[in-house]
Amino acid sequence: MATLAVVAGFLTAACSNDDYNMEPSQAPHHVVTSKVTVNMADTDDATRALNPDWTKTFVVGDKISVQYKNTADKYHVVVSEALTDADIQNGGKSANFTVTLDEPKENTGCLITYPAERETFDLLLHQDGTFASLANNIEYAQYHNNLDGYNLPGSMVLSPQMSIFVLKFKDSATGDDITDQITELTVSNNANTSIATITSPQSPIYVAVNFESSDDLFFTVKVGSDTYIKKIWHFIYHPNGKVYHYNVTVEKQ
Repeated sequence: MATLAVVAGFLTAACSNDDYNMEPSQAPHHVVTSKVTVNMADTDDATRALNPDWTKTFVVGDKISVQYKNTADKYHVVVSEALTDADIQNGGKSANFTVTLDEPKENTGCLITYPAERETFDLLLHQDGTFASLANNIEYAQYHNNLDGYNLPGSMVLSPQMSIFVLKFKDSATGDDITDQITELTVSNNANTSIATITSPQSPIYVAVNFESSDDLFFTVKVGSDTYIKKIWHFIYHPNGKVYHYNVTVEKQ
C-alpha cells in the first residue's frame, strides 16, 4: 500500500494546475550560415568596369547582399562577410562568400546583389559620364533563385543588370566634335532613361543603360544653354552585360 500511495502522489503532482499554465514550447530558431561560390558571367565584354579592359573580377573586401523572406513572411537583407585572399579563385572570376541567414523561410526566393553596397533605385539617373564612377558607383550584377531548403544555393552566376554606352557626339551643322563640351546627357528608349550630369570635360562619355526592351533611341545633350537631339528610328535591342560604342550626330534645336 505504501508503494501505491507514492505512485498516487506522483500522479497527483504531475497533474497540478502549475503544469497547465506552462508556456507552449517554441519553434526551433534557425540561423543558417552558407558558404557559396559566386561566379562572374563569362562574357568577353561583361560590365562591372573595375578593370580598364572591361573584365569583371572580385577583389579583397568585396561583399554581396542577400534579400530573402524569413519565417515571419517578411523580406530581410543581410550582407556577407568580406572576401579575403583565400576566398578568391580563378583570377578573380570566382569567389567563396560566407553568408548567415536568420530564420529563412524554406525554399523561398532569394536575390543576391554584387557589390553589396549598391543602391539600385534611380541609380541610372545620377551618373557623371566618367569611367571611374561607372565602375565604382553604378554598375552591379544580381542572381535570383530559390533557397535550397534553408540554405543559399551552393553555386551561382551573377548576371549584369545593365549595358554600357561609350559615346561621342558631333554637331550636325558644323561636323565638329562637341563631346567634351557637353554638360548633360539624357539617353532614353521610352521604357527606361539614363542621365549623366557632367561637371568636367569628358570624351568619350560613359553611360550605363538598361535597354533590354526593343525601342527607338533618344539622345538629348546640353552644351551651355544649347540643346541638341538625335532620335534613332529603329527598334534596337541592347542585352545587358555588353559594351556599345556609338558616334552620334546631333542636331541643335
